[in-house]
Amino acid sequence: AAEENTCEQLMHVSEILANFINALSIDVGSINVYSTYGNHARTIQNKEDSIHADNMERVIPWWLKQRLAKNNKVNIIDSEFYEFIYFNVCGYNVVCTHGDLDKFRDIGVTINSLFSKKFGTTIDYTFSGDKHHLEAFERFGIESSLVGSLCGTDEYANNKRLYSNPMQTLCIFSPEDGKLCTYNIKL
Repeated sequence: AAEENTCEQLMHVSEILANFINALSIDVGSINVYSTYGNHARTIQNKEDSIHADNMERVIPWWLKQRLAKNNKVNIIDSEFYEFIYFNVCGYNVVCTHGDLDKFRDIGVTINSLFSKKFGTTIDYTFSGDKHHLEAFERFGIESSLVGSLCGTDEYANNKRLYSNPMQTLCIFSPEDGKLCTYNIKL
């Protein structure tokens, strides 16, 4: 449920993120910022009539690039392929996506097939959101995590009976074991 109109939300969130990233950069060596888009800010709300990439959430990384251009410790990374975020952590290939176009039980295999064909790389872990609850699933050695929502349960989630505490997810990786642990940080 929106307390602000879409433009105000985008401006507000973009500035909060810029301030947070800038403050964090004081205490760390470097920051890579990745972002994806989903189904929350598409320009045409009827999903059958909309183009998935025609999404106002794509303005946020553009703004962050402008806002943090003078901070040489921050890298805003553009997606190489649509709404997918791809990166490597400790030698393990990770793909993140909002998840609105995916069935969670199939996401690891689907993304692995896509990235194997498109980029010649296999995927070890996927992370997605969209479904408004926590869940983890492993299939064919690909571990998929459905992460919690920053806002928890809103009117949409309540109407679908999707209940979750507001949270963020932190995962710790090591070169030897991959993902060692997951912390679901309740907010």
